[in-house]
Amino acid sequence: MKPFSQELYDNDDKAKHLIIDFLESNGWDAWVNPDTYGIDLLALDPNGIEYQVEVEVKHNWTGDIFPYKTLHFSERKRKFIEGDRITMFVTINHDRTHALVASHAQLSVASVIVKDTSYTTQEKFLEVQADGCQLIRLTKG
Repeated sequence: MKPFSQELYDNDDKAKHLIIDFLESNGWDAWVNPDTYGIDLLALDPNGIEYQVEVEVKHNWTGDIFPYKTLHFSERKRKFIEGDRITMFVTINHDRTHALVASHAQLSVASVIVKDTSYTTQEKFLEVQADGCQLIRLTKG
């Protein structure tokens, strides 16, 4: 498993607020989860349905077109899709202009793959098809 990096966390933590701003601009209520070990955000849609949202920045994605066929999320985050709330995983590009949203349904049926990363060897990931994710624009223009 990738070791925790305070520097990476600090650099990417502000991305949560981009998603809060996006959700609130679309009539949702959203806030940072007070449980620092839990999922990143908690939210209520305009109908009062509870959601939880995990946010990450994919630094090897720039521009508005996601350059890969699949998205990978650490398998250890599977615990976030096993509760009562509906879960979304949001991946933001390096530019912080666009994001892909993986739905609870996609995450629930995601296959597990094993791969090496820059930080780890033989780490397990949930694999989601990128073309099934919703692309959202985070910035105006």
